[in-house]
Order: sequence, then structure tokens, then C-alpha cells
Amino acid sequence: MSGERWERELVEKLLLETLREQQRQRRWNLFFRILFLLSLVAIFIAAILRQPLLPIGKHVAQIRLEGVITGDAPLNADRFIQALQKIEKGDATGLLLRLNSPGGSPVQADRIYRAILRFKERKGIRVVAVVEEICTSGCYYVAAAADEIYTNPTSVVGSLGVVASGFGFVGLIQKLGIERRLWTAGEHKAMLDPFLPVRPEHRKQLEKILRETHAVFIEAVKRGRGDRLKDDPIVFSGMIFSARQGLALGLIDGFGTPKEISRRLFGTDKIVDYTPKEELFEKLARGLGTALANTFLDLRLR
Repeated sequence: MSGERWERELVEKLLLETLREQQRQRRWNLFFRILFLLSLVAIFIAAILRQPLLPIGKHVAQIRLEGVITGDAPLNADRFIQALQKIEKGDATGLLLRLNSPGGSPVQADRIYRAILRFKERKGIRVVAVVEEICTSGCYYVAAAADEIYTNPTSVVGSLGVVASGFGFVGLIQKLGIERRLWTAGEHKAMLDPFLPVRPEHRKQLEKILRETHAVFIEAVKRGRGDRLKDDPIVFSGMIFSARQGLALGLIDGFGTPKEISRRLFGTDKIVDYTPKEELFEKLARGLGTALANTFLDLRLR
């Protein structure tokens, strides 16, 4: 009799545990469905927020360019061009470029520069750059495409040059008794290797590349600034300038805040920001998807 009771209790426990497991599974399924719906909502909101609403009526468009200009930056050349394309479809009477960057990739800067020139030609509206703290090197390359450039009186501009830098560890590995082993296909493939001495022909080639890139930079700035730019060798020497020095050299046209410039040049302070938003919701959605996958995997492995 005791044996039958033991078997019955065991069966009851197994059935009870099975029911509990099914309840847990249903709760997890419900949880995942809710998270899935929330992720869809987040993606939908992200899609809406990324698209600037085209306002009815006249307005001044604005694009912010901040931080180092690189291909993987939140606002690279591709995203900047997309913003320009959205502005073209609206009723913008002008475009403000809000700039605050030390520069970056000459390729990205050149693409943005040329995109602004094409935009002005197609849209036929005035483009004005307004600098916050700093606009040097590649950032000024971009600014030069604007019809006018304004800054804060304490801003920094200039650094119109090109630089390449690195380190050399030849003496160090010799002192440490390290044998360098390197195999290449191509005589000059390792010309930038920091553990090898710089050969004269490599230095000459690198300097040539820098000069050619600098020449493109100079041509772009001269095209944008025209007769306003002073004929002074220091302008393209790579020197940085205060805002007042920049004004004296013709690098900028004056001082003012975005709203002041908008009212003064466009007769309105109605500014609409077309800057592509940082992909917060997309990152959230991706992160949520990853978390869901990891959680599901973790549960499956238990």
C-alpha cells in the first residue's frame, strides 16, 4: 500500500511540476511577445523621428555637423547628403550649417563640400555657416562651400593644412634585441611600418600626397571665399586663428548666433532642424533584439 501511495505521490509531483513548467513557459512567451511588440513600436518611432517633418510654409533649414568628420560618424557624408535631399523637397528659404568640429577625413569633407555646392545650384537658396566653438581643417573645408561664414567672437578657425603622423620604434626594438620579421609582395608595401627606417623615396612620396591633398583643399577654400580671402601665405600654413584674426584674413564674414543670423539674413527665426538623429531607437531595437536572442538562448541551454 505504501508503495502505491509513493507512486501516486510521485506521479502527482511530476504532473504538478509539468503544470508549473507550462505556466512558466506561457509567462515567458507572453513576455517575449510584449518585448517584440515594444521593439516594433521603438523601430516605428525611430523611423518617424529620423524623418524631419516637412513644415507647411517658409522656414530656414538647419543641419548640425559636430565632432570629428569620419565615415563612421553619426553625420557622415552619406547622411549629410540625405539631409540635403530632404531639404530640397520642402519650402526652405535658406540653410544654416551649424558647425562645431576640429575636422577629420578629407574625403568626407570634400564629399560634403561638393554636395553643398550641388544643393545650392539645384535649390537656389542661400547657405550660411554658423560656427560654435571650433571650425578647423576639414570642418572649414565644409564651411567654405557656404555663401557666408559667421562665428562667435571667441571661436577658433583655420588650420588649413594636411597632416600625417605616426611613431617610429626602430631604435627601441634594437635596444630590446628584437628581430623584425616582415614579408611583403611589393617593394614599397611596408613603407609606413613603424619598425622600419623611413626611406627617402617613401618620405618623398608621402609628402607629395600631402601636397596634392592640400592643393585640393586650397582650391576649394579659394573657390568658396573668393576675393574676401586675403592673399597672405599664413592662411594656408596650417595655423589656427581666433575669430577676429579670421575676420581680418577673410576666413569669416562676421559674428552672430544662428537665430541672429537667421533673422538678419532670412527675416525669420523659424528654424527647422534636418540633422539626422543619432540612431538611438535603432540601437535600442538592435540591443533589444540581441538581448532577446541571448535570453532565449540562455533559457534554451538551461
